[in-house]
Amino acid sequence: MRSTRSERAGDSSSAVRRLLAVQAFRYQFVARASSNIGTSIAPVALTLGILQLTGSAGALALVLSAHTVVFLAVVLVGGVWADRLPRHRMMQVADSARFLTQGVFAGLFFLDCRVLWPYIALQAVNGFATAFSQPAAAGLTRLTSPPDLLRQANALLASTRNVTSIAGPLVAGVIVVFAGPGPAFVLDALTFAISAVMLGRLTLPPMTHAGDRSVREDLAAGWQQVRARSWLLISLSFFGVENALFSTFLILAPLALGAASGDTHWAYLVSAMAAGQLAGNAVALRWPVGRPLLVGRLLCLLVLPLFAAVAAGLPLWSLTVLAVVTGAGTSVAEVLWMTTMQARIPSEVLARVSSYDLLLSLSARPIGYAGAGLLAAWLGSREAVTWLAIAVLVTIVGGLLPRSIRRDGLATERLASNQVAP
Repeated sequence: MRSTRSERAGDSSSAVRRLLAVQAFRYQFVARASSNIGTSIAPVALTLGILQLTGSAGALALVLSAHTVVFLAVVLVGGVWADRLPRHRMMQVADSARFLTQGVFAGLFFLDCRVLWPYIALQAVNGFATAFSQPAAAGLTRLTSPPDLLRQANALLASTRNVTSIAGPLVAGVIVVFAGPGPAFVLDALTFAISAVMLGRLTLPPMTHAGDRSVREDLAAGWQQVRARSWLLISLSFFGVENALFSTFLILAPLALGAASGDTHWAYLVSAMAAGQLAGNAVALRWPVGRPLLVGRLLCLLVLPLFAAVAAGLPLWSLTVLAVVTGAGTSVAEVLWMTTMQARIPSEVLARVSSYDLLLSLSARPIGYAGAGLLAAWLGSREAVTWLAIAVLVTIVGGLLPRSIRRDGLATERLASNQVAP
């Protein structure tokens, strides 16, 4: 057993060295790490800044929702163009746009601007840029990493998000408290500038695209790729429900914890989940999985103990442990999902399929946010979390019932060779 563990550790270290020795992947890795710092800083800085200026939860909701609404409205078109144009160039333009918007945010906060519409407009532009960047990012890894290291590449890239998710909010909070939101957004803008420069250094082969097709035809072709794969369509349907339920939890849990033991406990749990995600990425680096769809679904069950513990009002130390477990399980599941997508979907349509993934998975989140308040008022926050846990259990188990998920035959060898499978 010890030798096996040592061999796996050596294999994962070797994989990381091989990946970082590839110039294209190294540029992508630095770009992702830098932009993730900005992405982790922005929500905290914006939330605290808007509340300082307006003191209104309604104003904050308008500003934050502008990003999501525009993102969901545009993401399918972003997927089409990410399959037509060089993906790294699209991401470079998107990060350049976010460099500008975050710089303007900084200026507004330095000027103590209390008019709301500029903040809403900037968030809308950010949502537009993200809608073009995220589908392109899903397909870029397949072009920058060796075919036999896709799983390790996804785990390594995901680790940058998890590290910044731990440190970024804390850095943002300290800067806002001691210097105000303006300096936080200056730092935020610089991270996107660095990412744009790194992406500009990439040199990749040109995309192949049938230039006579319209956007509508390209969208139809992408949807056909989704419909042709029962495992994909079924998974996305359940992801949408689960994301709505989890977004409801993100509202109800702080309410339940605040009523019991103070608002700061939720911040601890968010950091613990991020730490668990980082640990999960380390596991994904060295864990070859023969049935990634089935294993990913089973790992999602690890969110349930945290739901139950919040509903039961358990002490903070136990909640923290369970938050780490939740983060680890969801992180490995996400890496397995991304690797499966990249291995099974043809490269020329991968961005479009990814855009459908994002749309179907995330479109119900606003419903979850809106429903949380109604549930809390009707049932109380703790009892609502209890019923939420039951709903999550039913949904995850339901996602395990289809044969295409339970009998998933995508072997590790096929993932390693990067063959496209239906």
